[in-house]
Amino acid sequence: MKPPLPIDRRELLALGVTTAVSTPALAQSIGSPSGERRYGRFEPLTLGAVKPKGWLRAELLRQSKGVTSNLQRLYHPFSGWAWIEDRPDPSGEWWPWEVRGYWADGSLRCAALVGDEKLFDETASVVRHAFRTAQADGDIGPSLLKVQQGVDRRAPVSFFRAAMALHDLTGDPAIVDGLRRHYLGSPYRYFMDRDACNIEAMLWTYDRTGESRLLDMASESWRAVQAHLGQYQWAVPFTEAGMLGSASPAGLHGVTYAEVTKLPALLFRQTGDAREFAMAGHAHDK
Repeated sequence: MKPPLPIDRRELLALGVTTAVSTPALAQSIGSPSGERRYGRFEPLTLGAVKPKGWLRAELLRQSKGVTSNLQRLYHPFSGWAWIEDRPDPSGEWWPWEVRGYWADGSLRCAALVGDEKLFDETASVVRHAFRTAQADGDIGPSLLKVQQGVDRRAPVSFFRAAMALHDLTGDPAIVDGLRRHYLGSPYRYFMDRDACNIEAMLWTYDRTGESRLLDMASESWRAVQAHLGQYQWAVPFTEAGMLGSASPAGLHGVTYAEVTKLPALLFRQTGDAREFAMAGHAHDK
């Protein structure tokens, strides 16, 4: 048997992205559904464009019939009221909204890929309920996440990914309008630590509305978070200087590192700023 071809992590990542979740664009800048221009060589495929088969489909079916479809009946916080009611969690913490958001995102995508209508409808109902019961100013989520200090505004990001997938599968206009109102109606400045993760949903919404204030908000949030994180030594890998600097490995929480360091690439896709492209590349070289 021939030995495997040598391939480094970056080449493997690039191969996976180009073959599994993207398609080449024909020009450096292409048009978006909103009529704006965007940059980049690849565009993401919609959920379901690649169908799971063989062992992968078997694993997803096992997941859809097993723990994923039963978490809401097993234990907290999946059995609680995060994204269902506007009241504090018994723990007094914000994290149940983040964790249940991860469940919603994974559950909805899993159900869509294997055609599990029961699980899909159960998950979609949680997402649609949260958008239908948004607060008067458009804010989606509980009141406790609206304070300026002390609460992680990243908590809704995982839940919003589920909403974005739901929109791209169903075309539900309430999702786009809800996210537009959520961000543009808020006086909150996204500058604390992981607040930058909201840039993903801001740009997704901008991509579908052409509302320039969303792009401005995303760019301002990136600058504000950079200024804030620049004060702390532990946060250097998340800063522009850290991404463009030494190629030494970053010893940080892996999920957070991946979520933050992909943001310059998402911004580049809309702005064409070569520095943002370089930041994302250098960060993922580490």
